[in-house]
Amino acid sequence: MSDKLTRKEMRSPDRFQRLSTSAAKWMVERKQLLIYGATALVVLLLVVGIFRSMGAQRKVDEGAALAYAMDAMRQGVKGLYDPSADKDLPEFDTAKARYEEISRRLELVLKEHADSKSAITAKLLLADADQHLGRLESAETGYNAFLAATDAKDPRRVAAFESLGYLYESRKDWGKATEAFDKMAAAAGGDKGKAEAAFHKARILELSGKKDEARAAFQKVKDDFKDAPAARLAGDRLTMQTALPSAQ
Repeated sequence: MSDKLTRKEMRSPDRFQRLSTSAAKWMVERKQLLIYGATALVVLLLVVGIFRSMGAQRKVDEGAALAYAMDAMRQGVKGLYDPSADKDLPEFDTAKARYEEISRRLELVLKEHADSKSAITAKLLLADADQHLGRLESAETGYNAFLAATDAKDPRRVAAFESLGYLYESRKDWGKATEAFDKMAAAAGGDKGKAEAAFHKARILELSGKKDEARAAFQKVKDDFKDAPAARLAGDRLTMQTALPSAQ
């Protein structure tokens, strides 16, 4: 077979040429479709980029809103000693004014960033502020909303249950207070939290007039949690009970 191509063969397009010609024809016929498709892809990529940017910006905004609320917590109150207060920040005239401002700022976080992680933290902090302001029903609702929004592994639940215990204690609802401190102990990840919960339960026994049971409970805290700060507090309570047997 000759290596040279005949004129007929030269005139006949090879497979690559035929495919190229077909492809070119297909692209010409569908040029508008391809343009639309490319445009749609570019728009999609832009939208994804915008949403990612907006998501990052939202995180910055919600974090800034929460930080602004927490700044009020760093401000002290005139005439009251608070070791956690920032001395470089202005002081509030009264504790009520402080918690009202904290509450106002946290409510803004919940209003403007309702579905954010910052909002979950704001629920807990707002419940604390409400409790300080004597808004016990609102505080109780807030603590329960926070607990409903978090899973069992969230370490902040310990503080929520402890605060609920204080709330029920202020109402002299000893049963619910004990139940809250039981849940605090269950949520605590270490001996320190469990010791504090046990100490609170002993206090409830003492406050409810069950002195003998309270003494036994304080002693158990001392024995079971020797290295925990609550053990020292339990020892102090036992000493006080011995010195003042009629004290409640």
